[in-house]
Amino acid sequence: MTLFNLPSKLFIGLCIVVAGCGKSSTSIQVLQPADITLPDHIQKVVIMNRTYPEKGSKGWNIMEGILTGEGIGTDRRASEDCLSGLVDIMKQSPRFQLVRPPLKNMEGTGTGQFPTPLQWGVIENLCNLQQADALILLEAFDSDSRLDFTPGTRTARTPEGTNIEVPIVNANMRMNITNGWRIYDPKTKQIIDENRSDDFLNFGGSGDNQAQAVSKIPSRMEALSKVGYHAGQRYGRRISPMWINVSRMYYKKGNGWMEQAARKAETRDWKGAAEMWKKEALNTDKTIAGRACYNMAVASEVEGKLDIAVKWAQDSYTKFGNKKARGFANVLQQRIQDNEKVKMQMRSMEQK
Repeated sequence: MTLFNLPSKLFIGLCIVVAGCGKSSTSIQVLQPADITLPDHIQKVVIMNRTYPEKGSKGWNIMEGILTGEGIGTDRRASEDCLSGLVDIMKQSPRFQLVRPPLKNMEGTGTGQFPTPLQWGVIENLCNLQQADALILLEAFDSDSRLDFTPGTRTARTPEGTNIEVPIVNANMRMNITNGWRIYDPKTKQIIDENRSDDFLNFGGSGDNQAQAVSKIPSRMEALSKVGYHAGQRYGRRISPMWINVSRMYYKKGNGWMEQAARKAETRDWKGAAEMWKKEALNTDKTIAGRACYNMAVASEVEGKLDIAVKWAQDSYTKFGNKKARGFANVLQQRIQDNEKVKMQMRSMEQK
């Protein structure tokens, strides 16, 4: 069973078409594999937060927030944003069903360090309550920020109408977070992924003085929320096959037949366009023939015939010297490899 025999909602779909400069482009939607492949039996997952500090360490966490200026509870709120980022990404993937149970305050280290793994009896109970196959936990979360000021200038106009350079202050805040995740598989009693990473975003603003420059950047809580959400999304992409849009250029200039074929493609009549491009691939003009072969590669990819698309792209380069086709052939070969990985990751969906 090939990727293109997956349920209809998983078919490659066509998006917008853009024209100009003797070329046109189309955007197609493809299913990008996740970085890692989770076992087939994992379909429904429970997602929870285990970054709340243990009771004995809460006093230190409050003191640390005061000493660092982070504010009390900011990491706790941002860790929930991190979970939201993960959930929002995974909802876009056809691979998983998600459960966010109402249970709160799972205690961990309250820092960027992993706690001791949960006992398997606890994991089995949590999964059984939700009739789920695995447990995904955010188990480490910590943040810090740095605010720097640098001098700059801006152009101002004097009452006399002349331009002058006046000094300004540039503020840059870098917000860093450490986030750590574990995925527990109660069936095999294995932690099938343990991943800790550092994420950051920069926020900048300018003003006539430091206070004005700082007023142009988000508050620390807002910035932390954005970075937390971003980190959750990044982990979601690590474990979830995702739909992405990729752009493909094709030629519309060369002769009247090439132009007519391009118009067919622009109206999504790819079969009609391919019939004309296939004839032009035999043109005695090598430039036209090379472009027609390139376009046939695009049409074949749109139809899901990747092996044929690679052959057309290779012919465009090797027979007619179209340099763009060499890179396109490599892209198509990578897509074939990605499709094999996607098929492995989507096997549980095919069995439904």
